[in-house]
Amino acid sequence: MTRNESPHLASLRARVSVSVAVDDDRDDRDIDGNDAVVVMSPRARAVSDAARALARNVPNLEGSRVRLVDARGEIVGRLASRLARALQGKDKPTYSRDGSSGDVVVVVNAGEVALTGKKLREKRYHRHTGYVGGLVTRTASEMFDRDPTWVLRKAVERMLPRCVRSKEMMRKLRVFPGEEHGLDETRLVRMEAPPRALKKAPNARIPEGMTPFNPEAFARRVALANRSEEAKSTFARRAALAAERAENRS
Repeated sequence: MTRNESPHLASLRARVSVSVAVDDDRDDRDIDGNDAVVVMSPRARAVSDAARALARNVPNLEGSRVRLVDARGEIVGRLASRLARALQGKDKPTYSRDGSSGDVVVVVNAGEVALTGKKLREKRYHRHTGYVGGLVTRTASEMFDRDPTWVLRKAVERMLPRCVRSKEMMRKLRVFPGEEHGLDETRLVRMEAPPRALKKAPNARIPEGMTPFNPEAFARRVALANRSEEAKSTFARRAALAAERAENRS
């Protein structure tokens, strides 16, 4: 304690120094008092290094994966909900509410996401310049023209919890409008969409000799119907496997 230092500040400084010493002993020593050695596999170390290089100014990236997501043809809302879960780490058994267990997510083909209904023309984004009459309103189509990745990033940001950790989670998100991302493919873990079976699949049939009026919309309906059929077959295989396991146990 110095001459001009208050007793409260001196006690606070002492508590901080003690806590730092305890943390140093816990991290650098094992149970016997020897130097602790943390052993990591080469792939885990490489993935952690890649995550640290992508997400800067983000603490607690040890053990985080770098997950690659292809956004081509995906619905913005459904894709954003999956990305928000991955950034928070809710799809991992090591989930914690502080958000430190989330993975780094790399999204490609973000410029080819889809909006349902008339949202591309009618959905509006507002911001204010701070001056009188400075309200700026743009549609989703205009935002796609300005920045193809902005709509998806904004959707993910609004699905994250409103807390101080949201900015750290957003630093883990890297969005690219095309297929090129400039990252090492061996360090990326692909994040596939879960199977989704529709109760009423869209009509993807067309009479013989006829051509669709909107080929792009028809192609999306065909892809959605195919994914629904694949999901139904996947669920059927899972049910059969579960029944077989139940019979073996009995």
